[in-house]
Amino acid sequence: MLKFDFNTDGNDDVLLAGNYFGVTPYQGKFDSFSGALLQNNGEITLSNQIGVDFSQKAVKGLNIFNFKGRNYLLVTVNNNEIEIYEIPD
Repeated sequence: MLKFDFNTDGNDDVLLAGNYFGVTPYQGKFDSFSGALLQNNGEITLSNQIGVDFSQKAVKGLNIFNFKGRNYLLVTVNNNEIEIYEIPD
């Protein structure tokens, strides 16, 4: 989970991500969650509707960093490359 003002309304929202692959082969992977943005007004938006899709990925971490005045979402995925998404103003 990551708390950040994604919709720039002055209030924090929460981005949810993650899947779990550490289960027995009988159960299979829990990898269908594409992520969701919980906005402070109670609205829930699936992350693939905002240009980010976490399905089929074991998300390990979410961070925000600022580079040259722009905010970026840094996503670390287990056994995969880092993903970086620019957060629009």
